Amino acid sequence: MSQHQTKDKQVSIMDENDQSKPTAHHRKLITVLSIDGGGVRGIIPAAILEFLEEQLQEYDKDARIADYFDVIAGTSTGSIIAAMLTAPDNKKQPSHHETKKPFTASDIVDFYTKESEKIFPQDLHRNNQKRLSLKQRIVCVWVGGCAVCIYERGSVESDAQTRWYWTILEKGKKLLSRLQEFLLEIKYDGAHLRKLVREKLENISLKETVTPVVIPAYSLDKFSPHIFSTDMAKSEDISLSDVVLSSTAAPVYFEPHSFELSKGQKSHFSDGGLAANNPALLALGEAMKLYGSQPDYNNYLVLSIGTGRPKLPEAPSQPSGALIYWLTPLPGEKIPRLIDLLFNSMSDMVDIYMARIFRGRDNYLRIQEYALENSLTSIDDSSAAVLDELKKVGKKLLDDHVSIIEPETGEIKKQTDQTNRAALIK
Repeated sequence: MSQHQTKDKQVSIMDENDQSKPTAHHRKLITVLSIDGGGVRGIIPAAILEFLEEQLQEYDKDARIADYFDVIAGTSTGSIIAAMLTAPDNKKQPSHHETKKPFTASDIVDFYTKESEKIFPQDLHRNNQKRLSLKQRIVCVWVGGCAVCIYERGSVESDAQTRWYWTILEKGKKLLSRLQEFLLEIKYDGAHLRKLVREKLENISLKETVTPVVIPAYSLDKFSPHIFSTDMAKSEDISLSDVVLSSTAAPVYFEPHSFELSKGQKSHFSDGGLAANNPALLALGEAMKLYGSQPDYNNYLVLSIGTGRPKLPEAPSQPSGALIYWLTPLPGEKIPRLIDLLFNSMSDMVDIYMARIFRGRDNYLRIQEYALENSLTSIDDSSAAVLDELKKVGKKLLDDHVSIIEPETGEIKKQTDQTNRAALIK
């Protein structure tokens, strides 16, 4: 049996009543793993997968997450996890009967712990934050706008007014210069991220993953989502590292990633979160394409892991449709509420679709922190304290009750009295 052919799956990843090793030949269901985007918050799903792998290794000391899933999907930071879980280790020469083993989930937790600060250097982060405060931006727009309007009108009535207008103009020009720098500047150069991804994934191609993967990115040439997958790359030589760098090229944080997708033609990509921050539906669709298109969802076992959703503030008594309202961050947040709500609602909508598809079944498990503390919501705060707290969030989620989004209302409700930990090892 080839590694990309359908594997016989057992009803759950592990069976407490079966003390034998849960080998691929004993399994009955088609298993799917989906990992959301979210920058440094990727350590949350990494910590959960570390626990799952440890449980599997009680049965098989050499077990890897990729051994127990037929399709693995990841977006942005999730694409790093998906790639590391499925990339064969080219440094080890397997024996005739062995498969090259990918990174362990523990390796991935260590990756976030040790490398996040170099990918998102905090000194640069603080300098950028000091460069222009929100108050300065507002003053800059107002003062600069007034100054430009006055300058373009070119009419003044007295010397006193002229001096006043020109003083405002000069201040406005200086502030506008700073605003322009803020708006046009890419936050991080991405050099360390590129170096790390290429080191970890070496010269592995997308078609060589030990388990089929699905990784979304956004094409800046076609202004449309682009879905990379192991299956689509069978006849093409696409570098896995280029795919990951495309999916992680978050706007504002990193430059778009460019590489030669077709011979002689360079393509340009931005972050996969612009298309599918929660790739669970993509993963399920890929599994159906690879292992049978009959829509019998009883044949699928889906594990979807999020990177946390910010704790929502109390609803305003009088919401506004004004631009300034939507460009102002939510309390405790750093990005405009419009962007914040768009990304979270896209992920939640996928969650709602999945809840509808698997309604009444226990073969879909979504593990997500739906009330992440505001101090932990940044995707680029790589301080040791924040990373440690995010890892604790992942561990805490294991002991939370299985929850699901109610399709009709969008509310989060407890699905069973079972914990996520119990659901993973049942």
